Amino acid sequence: MYQLAFKNLLRRKSRTLLALLGIAIGIAMIVSLVSISEGVKARTSEFTRTLGINIEIVQRDASQSSSEIDMDIIGKVEAIPGITAAAPEVYANVDIKGVQIERVRMGMGPPRASNRITLVGIDPVREQMIEGFPTKIIEGRLFEKGKTGISVIGKALADATNKKVGDDITITADEKEYTFTIIGIYETGSPLQDNFIVIPLKEAQKIKGFKSDSISVILAKPASPELVDTLARKIKVLVSGVEPRYTRQMTEQISTFTGQMELMTWVIAGIAAIIGGIGVANTMLMSVIERTREIGVLKAVGWYSSDVLKLILLESLIISAFGATAGLGIGALFTFYLLPAVFPSFMRPLITLDLLLEAVAFALVLGLTGGLYPAMRAARMSPIQAFSEE
Repeated sequence: MYQLAFKNLLRRKSRTLLALLGIAIGIAMIVSLVSISEGVKARTSEFTRTLGINIEIVQRDASQSSSEIDMDIIGKVEAIPGITAAAPEVYANVDIKGVQIERVRMGMGPPRASNRITLVGIDPVREQMIEGFPTKIIEGRLFEKGKTGISVIGKALADATNKKVGDDITITADEKEYTFTIIGIYETGSPLQDNFIVIPLKEAQKIKGFKSDSISVILAKPASPELVDTLARKIKVLVSGVEPRYTRQMTEQISTFTGQMELMTWVIAGIAAIIGGIGVANTMLMSVIERTREIGVLKAVGWYSSDVLKLILLESLIISAFGATAGLGIGALFTFYLLPAVFPSFMRPLITLDLLLEAVAFALVLGLTGGLYPAMRAARMSPIQAFSEE
């Protein structure tokens, strides 16, 4: 039966190839689009893991870089039972002299080359109390309180600028240049945070144009992860003019976004694959119509209706199986070779075994569904009916 199925498919090579190609394109779209979606999900999950359990307190309706709050709020926050420590931070967008850094966006757009980076000012003593990200030093050391003209930078920034411990790094803000000696390199695993330059708090306040009692952000460390929700609500009630944000809240928002994006990619890719399935149905129906006499002969010499049904379904499955194989190859080629060539440093796609199995299963189901009506039509045909229609 297998030899007969292959022989029948090769009778109309062009038609079979087109049906196979329709399945292949649909499966390729599933593999490429969903793998990009999975890559985005993995990267955002990786980012939220690096945030820890600290509660970020900013000016209400403001971002990190635009927020400005009073330093005195630290005392109010630390007075709340359940908060073990709080640390001030100042955020500013600055330019790094003589270097174009290619940075990956968190969305679906291509990377952008820019000399703009994020500067963070910290109090090293308080930052160690909350176990903030700049304290994860892998080379050198963190600066001491009261020191000036020194910095620690993220590993991604160090790699992009070819900087190492002992080198100087120059930034520009409001057309003024500031040079800092690198005494340490930190790494968090977050593509965003590992592109920061971290300097003493007072110097960051001057660069930002803040007074000595103004900061951008306060990070509050809860006594335990279970208290985060309760403490965030207390901060919102007890401290006016600020908005607490925390990892769980951001994770839920990101999860909602990535879930919607994944659903959208499956719908788009699924529609393309279904169109391919319609092509299989058309191919098998035309094949049955053209082979009416042959089917009549097979039934006249003793073939059962179930045998004819199996033959037609086998042919459609063969088309789907070869189409799925080709689609997996095309999808992988597009995802790992063509896409990076066009968009270097694009979101890292993630092809999982589950995705491959789901794509193949989807193709086979399409093949069975597409071949079912032609197969049933052929199976119901009697030898007399077949010869009379012929």
